[in-house]
Amino acid sequence: MIEWNDTPGIDGDFMFVVHPTQIFLRSGHNNPNHNYVYWVERLSAGQYENLVKFLDAYRDREFRRNRWDVWPGYTLYELSRPRISPKRPEHLTPESESVWQAKSNAAVNSNLRRILRELNRGVSLQSKLRLDATINTYPDIVRIEEDRAHDRISSSFSQDSSVLPLLSCWGAKVEAAPADVANHGGLDCSRRVTGFRGEWESTNVRADELNSPVR
Repeated sequence: MIEWNDTPGIDGDFMFVVHPTQIFLRSGHNNPNHNYVYWVERLSAGQYENLVKFLDAYRDREFRRNRWDVWPGYTLYELSRPRISPKRPEHLTPESESVWQAKSNAAVNSNLRRILRELNRGVSLQSKLRLDATINTYPDIVRIEEDRAHDRISSSFSQDSSVLPLLSCWGAKVEAAPADVANHGGLDCSRRVTGFRGEWESTNVRADELNSPVR
């Protein structure tokens, strides 16, 4: 997992997750704000294996190893010198908010593409990750419904749980009531969100059930 803080943009962190079946960009908070998935891309088994090896051996400068925070099953990195969203204007108008949001999105997309470019050093020429990634924006983003006790990456994270804290998700625009979504299992929530680009799948997996840990 590769993260950077963007307090001006989302009052929290962006977190790039390498999962056995997909890579995705999500938010994380140490406050009550909701978390969302902003971008997702499928991974092949070969791509995942190569990325795990690359990150396990990583010693370069784009990512810094994070040895202070804990999230069981994940190896944690911080993005070096991330581009940060501008401060939100104090007196928002529709015009000023649109300008601010465009600049904020540009900052996030720039960081996302930097990560993908660096990860491409670890995969074969035939398996390169696309570098034209663009995040989805509200309301076309997928909300992650989490157990708040197992939410944010932090030193206070429960060490007793081996369940990765992505339990279920629902869209900002849903066709079913939340109660119908809460226990969806493997439902692809992106199909319930108008305009979400990508096929998000719930990642409710146990770290001890994987052949190798997620990154």
